[in-house]
Amino acid sequence: MILRGVSGECRSIQHSFLLERHLTQTKAAELLRIDQLKVSALMRGKLTGFPTERCFWLLNALDCDL
Repeated sequence: MILRGVSGECRSIQHSFLLERHLTQTKAAELLRIDQLKVSALMRGKLTGFPTERCFWLLNALDCDL
């Protein structure tokens, strides 16, 4: 359960960061090197297929300080 909380927190940070940067899902997908459908899923809180390690990698790709 702790990991689910960490993944949820990562998703929340990613969502806020993308909104602050005024990135479209397409631009975010290019930046994160994932497809737009995965960005859309993240923005809607769908964490299936996003293990904690991947969430941290995505945060790192966004230049977020952890």
